[in-house]
Amino acid sequence: MPQSSTMNFLHTLSTVLFIVSFHPFTRAKPDTYIIHMDPSAMPKAFSSHHSWYFSMLSSISDTSEAASASSTITSKHLYTYTHSINGFSATLTLSELESLKKSFGYLSFTRDRPVTVHTTHTSQFLGLNSVSGAWTAPNYGEDVIIGIVDSGIWPESESYSDEGMAQVPTRWKGKCESGTNFNSSFCNKKLIGVRFYNKGLLSSHPKLTIPMNSPRDINGHGTHTSSIAAGNSAKGASYFGYAPGTANGMAPLAYIAMYKVVWRYGTYTSDVLAAIDQAIQDGVDILSLSLGLSVDNNVLDDDPIAVATFAAMEKGIFIAASAGNDGPLYWSLVNGAPWMLTVAAGSIDREFDGILTLGNGVQITFESLYPGNSSRNQMPLVVMDECASVEELRQVRNNIIVCKDHLSISDQVENAESAMVSAAVFISNYPYLSELYTRSSFPAAFIGLDDGQTVIDYIKQNSDPRGRFQFRKTNIGTKPAPKVDAYSSRGQFLSCPNVLKPDILAPGSLVLASWSPVSEVTKVGSHPLFSKFNLLSGTSMAAPHAAGVAALVKRAHPDWSPAAICSAIMTTANSFDNNLSPIKDVSNFNQPASPLDIGAGHINPIKALDPGLVYDATPQDYMKLLCAINYTSKKIRMFTKLSHDCMNQSLDLNYPAFIAFFNDDGLSTSADKFEQEFQRTVTNVGKGGMAYTAKVTGMDGIKVMVEPPKLVFKQKYEKQSYKLRLEGPKLLKKDVIFGALSWRDDAGKYVQKVRSRDPTILLNINSQVNPISILSLAISSSASPSSLALGLRLTKQQLELEKMSAHLSKTDSEVSSLSQSSPARSDRRQVYYVQSPSMDSHDGEKTTNSFHSTPVLSPMGSPPHSHSNSSLGPHSSRESSSTRLSGSMKPQRKHDGSRKGRKPWKEFDAIEEEGLLDGDGAHQDFHRRRCYFLAFVVGFFVLFTTFSLILWGASRPQKPKITMKSISFNEFRVHAGTDSSGVSTEMVTMNCTVKLTYRNTATFFGVHVTSTPLDLSYSQLTVATGTMRKFYQSRKSQRALTVVMLGSQIPLYGGGASLGSLNGGPTQPVPLTLNFVVRSRAYVLGKLVKPKFYKRIECSVTMNPTKMSRAILLKNKCIYS
Repeated sequence: MPQSSTMNFLHTLSTVLFIVSFHPFTRAKPDTYIIHMDPSAMPKAFSSHHSWYFSMLSSISDTSEAASASSTITSKHLYTYTHSINGFSATLTLSELESLKKSFGYLSFTRDRPVTVHTTHTSQFLGLNSVSGAWTAPNYGEDVIIGIVDSGIWPESESYSDEGMAQVPTRWKGKCESGTNFNSSFCNKKLIGVRFYNKGLLSSHPKLTIPMNSPRDINGHGTHTSSIAAGNSAKGASYFGYAPGTANGMAPLAYIAMYKVVWRYGTYTSDVLAAIDQAIQDGVDILSLSLGLSVDNNVLDDDPIAVATFAAMEKGIFIAASAGNDGPLYWSLVNGAPWMLTVAAGSIDREFDGILTLGNGVQITFESLYPGNSSRNQMPLVVMDECASVEELRQVRNNIIVCKDHLSISDQVENAESAMVSAAVFISNYPYLSELYTRSSFPAAFIGLDDGQTVIDYIKQNSDPRGRFQFRKTNIGTKPAPKVDAYSSRGQFLSCPNVLKPDILAPGSLVLASWSPVSEVTKVGSHPLFSKFNLLSGTSMAAPHAAGVAALVKRAHPDWSPAAICSAIMTTANSFDNNLSPIKDVSNFNQPASPLDIGAGHINPIKALDPGLVYDATPQDYMKLLCAINYTSKKIRMFTKLSHDCMNQSLDLNYPAFIAFFNDDGLSTSADKFEQEFQRTVTNVGKGGMAYTAKVTGMDGIKVMVEPPKLVFKQKYEKQSYKLRLEGPKLLKKDVIFGALSWRDDAGKYVQKVRSRDPTILLNINSQVNPISILSLAISSSASPSSLALGLRLTKQQLELEKMSAHLSKTDSEVSSLSQSSPARSDRRQVYYVQSPSMDSHDGEKTTNSFHSTPVLSPMGSPPHSHSNSSLGPHSSRESSSTRLSGSMKPQRKHDGSRKGRKPWKEFDAIEEEGLLDGDGAHQDFHRRRCYFLAFVVGFFVLFTTFSLILWGASRPQKPKITMKSISFNEFRVHAGTDSSGVSTEMVTMNCTVKLTYRNTATFFGVHVTSTPLDLSYSQLTVATGTMRKFYQSRKSQRALTVVMLGSQIPLYGGGASLGSLNGGPTQPVPLTLNFVVRSRAYVLGKLVKPKFYKRIECSVTMNPTKMSRAILLKNKCIYS
């Protein structure tokens, strides 16, 4: 009977679970895809590829979903690409995509994915001035067109003045598109073209309304990057008094063409691809890309940006791209295609400081970007230890609180901000402080342990300790500089590990450049601040520096290929700072940086104009590389648009860097040797009659041979080849060895140096788990001391830094464990499990891969990063963790012959004694009843949970309905004033009334309703807020709501520059945006089931100054999401 009851219960339970698993029925939604096509396969019946693609979409369309087939195809199709790739982007269901794959000419697809966006003194720091030849020789980049793919542009900025500009070149085919608050008259002889793209964004967000649907930049990022690359001179630039001076772009007389793809709501690859496609057609010379896919999505053959830039390179367009802001983790680099210049970010010799003066006169300097005024009077100092309690901080808010190094600094800052303290001192031993903290909203000092102890001792020794702050201090000429910053992504690029990345280091930290005056830059207290200039950090800032320098080289040598320009920039880079010491890595406790951090070194515009020798490469050279990493013919056709037989392939790209992988299989002895050979071809771009002699330095324990040891060039543009041969023991003493090969000309003008790179890539090229040593060489032309040979190990302090840096990283490394249990391993040989991106194939072709799913030694010997996701990530991490990986790095101990055949478990003999087995039946019955009871308890909870889920599922469709009715403006005044810190600015005072209805559609439960504050903004500036009171809405009922929104003396900080006013009132309609979220919670069966409903509401409304106090209907003006 118990067994029968149990079986019936389990049968009933399985039936219920089966039904629940199929409820509710869902239907797959369409998604946006980028389709790669073979252009040669187009039937002759079609006049263009565009018409062919439309016909193809028509043939595969699910016509049952639309009444009109033609309108369906038009809505599905987003872009046709003809210059960057051959293909199109469209919104397709899975069934349509499968049908499309069977179409003649189809190559592959890529899902449309989000893309992330990664100066008064930087030009002087790079040696650019009116005296040096780096500006005067190429005439400031005149006649070069730089295309920027970003968030748009603020055309009124002084950086886009066309003073001193030549006429727009006749070869330019672009145009100036109009849109919201932007017309073609904003273009001039400086800003020669603007376009905007958002079809991919709108395809992913069909109900989205874009208030600023034009090239105008309300974000600021695009204005910032474009003015860095080619901004004209802008006098009186500063960030609230910091970094005062004249702001210049790298190529001040170059032309700018802006392609807006970055929007407040997101950025998509289909839009970026359309922008690059158009830029190629328009005729740009340089492309600057300060954006890229996320690290886990950045696979070369599945990256539309990489494919598009290959086409740009074929057209002679130079591409500078940001490496990403996911450092200091290794393998975090994006935009690593060999035909791009991948740019890392570093600091310059400028610091922004504040001063804390104690009551005894001792002054402590600290980094700060606080925009408020200095304090005139001294304030009491109070030690609050870890500053963990907001309530305790509120009690001493009128003092300068001192927080010790016991809690995370981010939590301390947040607590102090919540308590609205007057000022604070944060003591921390963190090796680098984020710009986010130094840009605090209240007076704050971030100091180290030594200075912190000075403050603590002063407080302890005085009965009335006091202090005061001074801000807005700018110091020029600080040392050492440059340094590579922690956020800058590190190499290697896993999709193409035979080409060392990043390529170059450029200024990227706290760069001053133009900004959109309607985009908030910081806050003082709760008040947002706006400015025409902003200080930003990121590889987004480094890439346009490199793009501007490339424009200078392009102007000086208009016939050079993109590879030649890249070589000139890399081989002339500085590997030493202004102390004549190796460039330091901030995230590694100021230890010397490796080439995985800084590439060839810091960019040097003056030397890049005259490199002596260049390492050139053609599109065919890149094709050979793609073949060598086992790309299929279809994938290569995606890049080249042509068939390629891969008969001639090579991993040895003619690139200004060397990297060698040497394998220790665990069986090698000290007598075993390795050999590796490279070949390079250099072109003499100096005068004829030049001779270069090779000299090798460094390379500890490795024999380096160069053949021939001397290169003689009789004339300009003559090519010479040489071979570099490496020999050494397989059992290397160090994980990483590097040195330098210098080519020195007899006249002493040039030093073409193959400088050591210090890569910490430990990549296993076999299918076994074996340690690997790496030897690396890179090319540079700075006449500096020979490079050091270095083997890297992580100290305990570094491991702690790895944990902190990974916690701050925006993009976590996705590395999965191979097994949840593993034998003990040597600390020296840790492994990652990586999967070659070339194994991913959408076209179904079988491939043979040179890189398989194999364990890879972690960089710097650091433990791999643990990740809950079991998918294999494309890169490894510098983060230390306890990820478990199967497989010992040491040879397993062999068993002797006596143990052969031994079973892996112990065997026991049964012992039968009288009396021991008499109660066996009783024991079995007891255990059976126990199992029945446990099954009943588990079954009850499962059934109860299932019942609750059914109730929850039944309540979900009964969502409340919210309808926006109207808004009426009663007052809107613009007047002069000052904010709480004394900054003079225009201010706005307004009030309005919003009406809406709330209906509870549920039949058997009421809801408790709350909302976030209603926010009314002009561009991104909040000008009024209102609060909707909490209420309870009974079932099947409705109520009308009225919310009054007020804004009193709201500082505009430049945000009202385009808001004309007369006698305190606006003279033209003002576009405003209303935002808030309504939250509803129901309680079903008491509080057993608590479904929640969220409704985000965004309304676009225009205030007409001639129709004040009249109700404006909000029907069809709001998005409910």
